[in-house]
Amino acid sequence: MTCRCIGISICSFPDAWTGTWYSSRRGELVINSTHLGPIYTTQTKSVKYECFITNGNVLVIKSEQFKLYGINFFAYFCLEMTPLSSASILYYHRTRKDDLANNETFKLSPTSVIMTENDVCDDTPTTTSWELLVKKDSMPAAAVDCPKMLHGEFNYTVTDGGVSSCGANSSWDGCSDRDTPSVNTTLCDGDVAFSANGVFQCVYTYVEEGNYTYVLVVNLDATTDESTTYRVTCMVMEEADGRIQVSQTPQKCDTNQKPNSTTSGTTIILQPFANCVVPTTTTTAAVTTTTAATTTTTWPSTASSLKAGHAHVFVSVLLGGCVWILQ
Repeated sequence: MTCRCIGISICSFPDAWTGTWYSSRRGELVINSTHLGPIYTTQTKSVKYECFITNGNVLVIKSEQFKLYGINFFAYFCLEMTPLSSASILYYHRTRKDDLANNETFKLSPTSVIMTENDVCDDTPTTTSWELLVKKDSMPAAAVDCPKMLHGEFNYTVTDGGVSSCGANSSWDGCSDRDTPSVNTTLCDGDVAFSANGVFQCVYTYVEEGNYTYVLVVNLDATTDESTTYRVTCMVMEEADGRIQVSQTPQKCDTNQKPNSTTSGTTIILQPFANCVVPTTTTTAAVTTTTAATTTTTWPSTASSLKAGHAHVFVSVLLGGCVWILQ
């Protein structure tokens, strides 16, 4: 059962979504109870979108009216939304790319023709084609532990276009804060996570069965220009031969991205030199002693993986003025 509006907006976004969000590819988006945006495309320019149809975790949004070739149009996006936390949302585009619209994943329709969910949601995304929203003023709430293989201290080598940099003169710290790694940009500025300051946090991890580990990370720089520094990066990694191979792609994962290759990013080799040690606590005669976390120069032969589950949750408020369509 789905609901489509007639003349009035009848969808509402969850209250928790109200605020300003960083997006993978669309810059900052402001969400209130019924609208989000602005979203820029070549065809629509910068316009706001209203909540138009909800069906489970599938959301269709409709743009403000705009002119194209002298005709009034609406643009429609179909999104599959999966809240990860109070400050992060994973989503897929469920609309086929339009070759005539710079491969945008939306539908354009004259305002005289109102589109249905089936009209707009005509594509099944691949598993790793996610995009991400992270709430601007609640970044710490979006953080999750990075994969265990990143819990250590490393030298790293970045390769970009066949040119390698950093190596032994570098430092990646995955022990001080296990959800927020950092690199020492004073020693070597290797553009890890496309961050100017070298600090980023893990937000989502997916372990492909018998294959690679995917991690979406968020750059904690105050600002990004989305041309040399980026808010969101997709990392694909695996551990082999005592080191970790990582590829990083800005904004979203590349199609067929592998740990040692990406068509639009760079690759990194992490060489461990210290393993994190978990603080230990002992209790004797009601006296508790805590041993501070330190690092040792041993490295485990294998690293366990994290596997994140999906919790599809979407909340909508449906008001009067609906036509209910049984499907």
